[in-house]
Amino acid sequence: NHRSASTVVDFNNRIFGELAPLLPQGLQEVYRDHAQQVVRDKPGLVQLRALPEDLAGEARMQALLEQMMATVAEALADGFAPGDIAILVRSKALGQRVSGALVAQGLQVVSPDGLQLSGDPFILLLIELLRFLCIPAAGTAARVLQYKAMLTAPAEATTVDPFAESGPTNPVERVRLWLWADDPLILRTTLSDLLVQLAHRMGARLASDVQLLTLLDEVHHWTLQHGQDITGFLAHWDRTGGSRSVAPPEHGHAVQVMTVHKSKGLQFPVVILPDGTMATRNNHGARFWAQVQDTVPELPVALLKESAALDEVGLPELTEEQELRQLDTLNLTYVAFTRPEQRLYVQLSPHNKDVVTQHLLGMVAAEGTDGVLELGDRLPPWRPFGSTQHPALQEVATGDALAAARLRLEAPQDWDPSAPEPQRSYGNAVHYILERITTPDDLEEALAQAEAAGMLTKEGLAAVARHLRPQLHSADLQPWFGAQVQVRTEATLIGADGKAQRPDRVVFEGEQVRVLDIKTGKPQDSHHTQVRNYMALLKEVGCTHVEGALWYVNNGQLQPVEA
Repeated sequence: NHRSASTVVDFNNRIFGELAPLLPQGLQEVYRDHAQQVVRDKPGLVQLRALPEDLAGEARMQALLEQMMATVAEALADGFAPGDIAILVRSKALGQRVSGALVAQGLQVVSPDGLQLSGDPFILLLIELLRFLCIPAAGTAARVLQYKAMLTAPAEATTVDPFAESGPTNPVERVRLWLWADDPLILRTTLSDLLVQLAHRMGARLASDVQLLTLLDEVHHWTLQHGQDITGFLAHWDRTGGSRSVAPPEHGHAVQVMTVHKSKGLQFPVVILPDGTMATRNNHGARFWAQVQDTVPELPVALLKESAALDEVGLPELTEEQELRQLDTLNLTYVAFTRPEQRLYVQLSPHNKDVVTQHLLGMVAAEGTDGVLELGDRLPPWRPFGSTQHPALQEVATGDALAAARLRLEAPQDWDPSAPEPQRSYGNAVHYILERITTPDDLEEALAQAEAAGMLTKEGLAAVARHLRPQLHSADLQPWFGAQVQVRTEATLIGADGKAQRPDRVVFEGEQVRVLDIKTGKPQDSHHTQVRNYMALLKEVGCTHVEGALWYVNNGQLQPVEA
């Protein structure tokens, strides 16, 4: 283990050595030879803490969050940066509670689970404003006013009144008055610029608002593919766009909150588990397949719901499911406990009765003091925070700069708003079609598939067909599209250095191997270098007779490539 302090490695070697025999006999082999070798011979800290036994429900959750905040404060006081701290949780629901508690104490948080864009009131206000600009419905206007009131309310306020200020009682009229009271919105602009205008109405500072920057990044990527379509973007938001999460910043000023599943392969100086139980709760109601032919002859298998009554029957399928669940619990615990570099804090609730939690609580009771077991030393961080300075974004946007953005209202002839980059769309469509062609007879089927996939309009595909058909039947391309060859399209070649390359078309005819790369742009010298690399890689894997060529579809030119 090159990651963790010796204290962390030794603790994990011990605990999983003790827990593995508790697995069902047939699964214990999974943890054979699990022990890791210490590479960093530096001490660290492992702390197991038992939460009060008499707490339940919301009281238990509050105690869990309060102790977690005390642990975060301890790590920060010892010199760790917020970005050194990762809080790992079993579920997204707990991640959201943890994120909320951290934000309430003034800490910045990033989380692929708990801080999605759809959970930020300011982002939701901007989305509702876009909906209002499309269709000024009363319900949408009411939501705009609610989010606006929440964002402008004093920090100590527990309720808000969206109509507290003087103005029209009709929510649609009130929103219109707010949006157009001073400078009118510029609607003939890009979707990104429109969002920036709306954000400035709320006094947002783009350079320091990471959620807003993430939203603008999501809008930018979407409009590159689909054009400046507000209704289309709103549909995308409702499907998946709102689940976009903020990426962790490099400056180290934000605590990271994520599920244990998301933490796989990662490492952090400090890891905190506010709830160290990894077992799935409330399993009754889960469904599983079982053979029931002995009981119901006409039904070989059935999908059954797990229940206490079925537990008593002893179905082998249910027993197997429960045993695999025990293994999943131990595997998740292993992932969580092996993420830290220097410190591991685990909070345990006696309320959880799974084998792993009870074993850890037994350790605390036997070896700890006042419900806390500490192993190792509470030393300062190995990498002091602040040794590296990262430049910060500066706010430079002004209202005057925003006013310069304009869009033309007349589209060029034959311009497709859903494909604002026609050359790229054309190239993608050509590659999509040729990837599905073995011989020229396959062209019509490939065109049908491209139309079904929405690669181009029907008229655009017809133009592609008129361009490709004579070339595919030409004598020059027969070595690559003849009936006698074996074809691999878009096949991945992996070199000895581990790098992967994907030539457009590789054909095999006896001992002869030919590689063809297809281009829809202008000829470049780098294209020949690219094909030569493919040829060298094919020779590297044992092909002795290799030829290469470039096919420039636009002008029908076929250029041989010398090795």
